[in-house]
Amino acid sequence: MNVFGVVLSSSAPSTSKKGDWMTCVVLEDETMSADHDDDNNNSDDHQIQAPSTIQLMIFTKKRDSLPVFREAGDVLRLHRVRIQVSRLQ
Repeated sequence: MNVFGVVLSSSAPSTSKKGDWMTCVVLEDETMSADHDDDNNNSDDHQIQAPSTIQLMIFTKKRDSLPVFREAGDVLRLHRVRIQVSRLQ
């Protein structure tokens, strides 16, 4: 899966329990919001709308491999992302 979005916020790099480097990023993609005007969207269709924001936990073995965010508003593009649902509280 490929992910594109505008960075709303990000955490400082830290280490996970397994020793990997990680950071948390909150992205927004307005094309996923329920308010997005899509020409193919028919109000009679029963479609599930995805949220316009997503929280990503990015893990890597090397700290230098983590993306660097300068400020909110940066655009993040990730390719070949593996998605897992987490039950973090």
